[in-house]
Amino acid sequence: MTAVLALFIIIFLLLNFSDRTLNRAENLNRDTNAEPAGGEEQADQSQILNVTVSMDEDEFSKLKEATNSYQMKHANTKVKLTNMVDEGDGYAQWKKALELGAAPDVMLMDSEWVREFAVRGLLNPVDVPSTSDTMAERPARLLDPLRWNSYLWGIPVDADPYVTVWNKALLAEAGLSKPPADWDAFGNLLHKLESGGQEWQALYVEPHNVASLLVWLDEWTAEGEEAGAAYLHFDSKAVQEQLKRLESIAGRITSSALADYSLSTGTQMVEQHIAAASLPWSVYSKLSAKEQSKLLLDKGAIHDVWLGSRSYVVAGSSKVKEEAFTWIKEMVEISGQQQSYATTGKLPAKNSLYTGSDNIQESGTAGAGSPPQWWLKVLNGEPSAQPTDPDWHERWMHAQQLWQQYIEGEIPMKAFVQAIGTSL
Repeated sequence: MTAVLALFIIIFLLLNFSDRTLNRAENLNRDTNAEPAGGEEQADQSQILNVTVSMDEDEFSKLKEATNSYQMKHANTKVKLTNMVDEGDGYAQWKKALELGAAPDVMLMDSEWVREFAVRGLLNPVDVPSTSDTMAERPARLLDPLRWNSYLWGIPVDADPYVTVWNKALLAEAGLSKPPADWDAFGNLLHKLESGGQEWQALYVEPHNVASLLVWLDEWTAEGEEAGAAYLHFDSKAVQEQLKRLESIAGRITSSALADYSLSTGTQMVEQHIAAASLPWSVYSKLSAKEQSKLLLDKGAIHDVWLGSRSYVVAGSSKVKEEAFTWIKEMVEISGQQQSYATTGKLPAKNSLYTGSDNIQESGTAGAGSPPQWWLKVLNGEPSAQPTDPDWHERWMHAQQLWQQYIEGEIPMKAFVQAIGTSL
C-alpha cells in the first residue's frame, strides 16, 4: 500500500511539472513574437543608399571620409559606396544596369551621357526645391548639358576641359607675344617655322582621346560661328572647313612627343620645337610655375568646357531618391571640393571656390589650392553649352575608333578627315 501511494505521488508531481514547463514555453513563445510597443521599432529601419563612382583611390578616400561625416548626421541612411577602379566601358555598364532597373541609386558619370539617359526615361530629374541653393552655385555652362524638357537631370561635380598651350619661345622667334588670333595667323606662324631651318611640330594631341583634337579644332571657331566639332556637327560648313585645315598640317601633328605627361611638359615642348599642345586642364595645372612660364595658355579660345565634366545622377528606379539627392547635395557642398582641386587639378563645379589670382603662374598650379578667377567668366559665359543629342555617344565612339586607326598608322589623315566628315 505504501509503495502504491509513493508511486501515485511521483506520477502526480511529474504531470504537474510537465504542465508548468509547457505553459512557460508557450508564454516564452508569445513574448518572442509579440508586437513592439507603440513608438518602438522591431528591426533596423535604415534606408540603404547605393552609390557607385569611378575615381582614383585618393579621391575615393576623400569621398568615404565625407560620407562618414554625412552618416553621423543621417543615422537612418546607410550609404554603400562602390568604386569602379577599372571602369572599362562605363557607358555600356551604366546603360545596361539602368535599362534592367538594376542600377545603383546614385552614379557619378560623364555629363555628356546624361541627356541620352534622361530622354530614355532612365533617370530621376533633380529635385529643384530641395537643391535650389546648391544649384545656384553651379557654373552655368556645366549645367547646360544636363538640361532636357525643362528639367535638370544631374548635379555637376567637376570639369577637366581641354586647353591649348603655346610654346612661348617659338612664338617669340616668330615675332609673336600672344597666340595666333585666327587660322591665317597660325599659317603665317607655321611658314616662319618652316623657313627657320630646324625640325618642328605644329601640334601635339593626345593619342588616346579624340577630344584633344576636336576641342582644338573648335578653338579656331570664328566669332559668330558655332563651335561644332566636339558636338560632332560635321555637316556644319565651319567644321568642314576646320577639317580641311587639319588635313593641311597632317605632317606636323604629333601624338607621341608628350605621351608620358611628365612634369616637364614646358621644357619638352621647347626642346622638341612643338608650337602648341591640346591638354586637359588637370595636366597643365599640375605643372610647376617654372614649367608653366615656358608656355602661353590661350584663355580666350576655350569653348567646350562641358566635355570632360562629371555629374551625379539618380537612377529612375531608385526607391530612395529623397535620400539620394540629400547625399549628393552634401557631397558637392563640402569644403573638400577645394582640397580635391589641389589633388586632382580638376575644376570644381562651385563658383565660390574660384578665388585664385588671375596671374597664371601664381594660381595656375593646382597646388595653389584655388582655381584662378578668370575661369568664372569661361564657365558662366556665352555661348551656352548645348546638351549633346541622344545619339552623340554612338557617333563619338565611331570617331574615337577612326582616331585610333590614324594613331596606329592604319589610315592617313586624309582618310580620317573624309571618314569622320561623311560617316557620322
